[in-house]
Amino acid sequence: MVTLSSLVFALLAASFAELSAGQTPSGATTLDINFNTYVGGSVVDFLSDVGLAVSAGTIGTTPYPHVFEASNVGIANSTLTLTVRPGLNSDGAISSAEVSTVWDILHGNITTRAKISAVAGTCASSFFYKNDNSEIDIELLSSYVTTGYGNLKPGIQVTNQPLVKGEDSTTASIPYPFDPTTDFHE
Repeated sequence: MVTLSSLVFALLAASFAELSAGQTPSGATTLDINFNTYVGGSVVDFLSDVGLAVSAGTIGTTPYPHVFEASNVGIANSTLTLTVRPGLNSDGAISSAEVSTVWDILHGNITTRAKISAVAGTCASSFFYKNDNSEIDIELLSSYVTTGYGNLKPGIQVTNQPLVKGEDSTTASIPYPFDPTTDFHE
């Protein structure tokens, strides 16, 4: 399970170059979601009201497809929870959860405070996706918090998908300066 205590989006229509720390550029849309404002009712409606959409449907990933289900998205103790259910469902898919913004982002500064599951096999991520050749992934893989696997080193996995189909993606592992399973971190 991934838990988020807050999300902050600053969607920019101006350049960062002329800004001092803490400044928001003119023309920027800022969205600061603090989940302690949720007081009950539909989680899907609450998230919609603050600019997030709950994903639904199946994506065909390898080795197993994933199905995003609204029932796996919750808010408890001022924290957004995204749950991955153990095992495969009756369709042979992994039941999981995803939320996304309701608009396209051209430029931005995104801050997330998250704590990932200590259960091996989950992927907490933020990604920017236009198409299969225009995607940036930032992933926290619970199976590889302290040990790697093959060429995969422990840490935050950052991947730029290739701009041209068939070319290699660019990937880097950034070592954790903390244990992402024990507390919330930005």
